[in-house]
Amino acid sequence: MSNFKVGDVVRLKSGGPKMTISKVYNEMVEATWFLNDIPKVYDFYVNTLEIDDEDDDVIID
Repeated sequence: MSNFKVGDVVRLKSGGPKMTISKVYNEMVEATWFLNDIPKVYDFYVNTLEIDDEDDDVIID
């Protein structure tokens, strides 16, 4: 069973864009992200993803 929940922000363990979990299955999750303002959706095995805990989008003045 997955520890991910809908709304979690994740990335592939090998890198790539931030994605949002939109559905959770047993061994897989559906993730959504944008590429050039076009929404993309794909199913991933949970063992290929990790929670993205980087705040690299935060701008501090």
